[in-house]
Amino acid sequence: MAIRDIKICVAGLLLGWALPVLAGAAQLSTELSGLEEETVQSRIEKFYRNFNPRVMIEQIQKFEARTGFPSKRQSRIDFRNHQVKRQSKLRGKLNSWSNIEPSDRVEDLVETYIPKDEIDRNLDHLPVKGEVSGDYWSGDYWSMNWGLTSYRYSTGKKFKLYKNAIEAYLQPDEWIERLGKTNLTELAREVELWSPAEKYDLLVGDNKFTLTREQKSEGADFVQSDGKVEDWFGICDGWSPASIFVPAPKKIVKTKALGGVEITWLPDDIRALASLAWTNGDYSHNLVGRRCDTINPKTYKNGRISETECADSNPATFHLALTHMIGLNKTPFIMDATFDAEVWNQPVLAYEIKYFNPRYPKQKSSNFRDVLVPYDEHFKRKDRFQKPLTRGYRKQNKYFDGGVTAIVGVQATVVYLVEYQAEFHLQPHENITERVTYTYDLELHDKNGALIPMGGEWHENTHPDFFWVPKKDTVATAKWDLKMPELNIQAEPNDALTSVARQSSKEGYPLCSVVEALVKESSESTLYRCRREN
Repeated sequence: MAIRDIKICVAGLLLGWALPVLAGAAQLSTELSGLEEETVQSRIEKFYRNFNPRVMIEQIQKFEARTGFPSKRQSRIDFRNHQVKRQSKLRGKLNSWSNIEPSDRVEDLVETYIPKDEIDRNLDHLPVKGEVSGDYWSGDYWSMNWGLTSYRYSTGKKFKLYKNAIEAYLQPDEWIERLGKTNLTELAREVELWSPAEKYDLLVGDNKFTLTREQKSEGADFVQSDGKVEDWFGICDGWSPASIFVPAPKKIVKTKALGGVEITWLPDDIRALASLAWTNGDYSHNLVGRRCDTINPKTYKNGRISETECADSNPATFHLALTHMIGLNKTPFIMDATFDAEVWNQPVLAYEIKYFNPRYPKQKSSNFRDVLVPYDEHFKRKDRFQKPLTRGYRKQNKYFDGGVTAIVGVQATVVYLVEYQAEFHLQPHENITERVTYTYDLELHDKNGALIPMGGEWHENTHPDFFWVPKKDTVATAKWDLKMPELNIQAEPNDALTSVARQSSKEGYPLCSVVEALVKESSESTLYRCRREN
């Protein structure tokens, strides 16, 4: 799978949700509400009650981590054939990342974080609960239908048509003339209400507003017959890594622009540029799983997905990803929270695992030994995954279950970070998290908890499609950063800066040094530094 396939995202439809309070109030509780417990237990019992294939294709309800209420984030995508064609075209247009061979091995996810010889497949040694350390932040996904980061969110306007959005704020051709005729304080008040892209163009001295125009043009090839661009197209592929690799912008920053005009940068302005840099910049990454492009993947009679590319990550790899990256290393990773043609890039922040007895699913324990069952003829008679056999080891399209001796059920609750819609506030919104519980079973070599690699079965098809993470200590950069002159954001831009910035802006990329300087001032952290990878 080409890593370009992750560069699509479902809109975070969170209108009016977030409160204008300081970010950082992490909501990482994995404790389920009463409604969640009932919902999960009902799913488990329905799964084992009969072989009805509909059980596996039902949508999993997600919940707000802060309140325990059902999530209001629902996809409004109406998948039709012509939309699928546009989706493929989008991937080709926005991507500049290299290809990577698909794999279901956890080794491919933890590279540079955990040595391969330290991966432990013994359930005795794997923590049943964990959460990440470090900074992270929610942010806007910047809808393409509204012109991406050229959208003036200060107005609060909601646009139905792409044409109306990109024509709403035409750049003032008279800007240069006004510099000598209009009071700088008056101009500064006007600029404060401008979009992140517009402010960037002023900061680098680009009176042609190259980045702003590029951002407005992104959706031109994807306009539907009704005049709209899919509202799920945006830059959450950039927000998701930026939100965990870039220190959280929290404070207002003041800089100088062309003609000495002061620019007021709100935290969401800076978060927007950081997200855009990680969308269109280059960096190395780790990837596990496959991108499923099928809207309604084919299934076996038992409900399990039969299409190879849509089989996605296997339960053992997901289990090892949670316990190693988050449980042992305290490091987040990003998952595509759906299994089909949609893509929801969400950073995973916390998890909790409960094991259960596949024969008597109400029996649960934090110790797998209390609830595992033998993989014997009695179990097989009631096992959904025997006809056709999909347990054990897969060689090409055939499975061999000779090494399986025991099965244990898993209830894995994960908390992940979600987006919000930017609003004009001096302080950023609080972080927003959601909680979802996946169920699956693991196949063991023996009763001592030795996991069979790439084994187990999902109990629902709406499980994570793939997961990925930038390599440790990497930074999103581009070739133009090598030409970047010395930067002082408190001084008026010079011709050298403007020249380089215009080149990169044509490709939708804000210079790393600009992003670094703004992040440093807003987050009061020096941890984010531009550097080229070796």
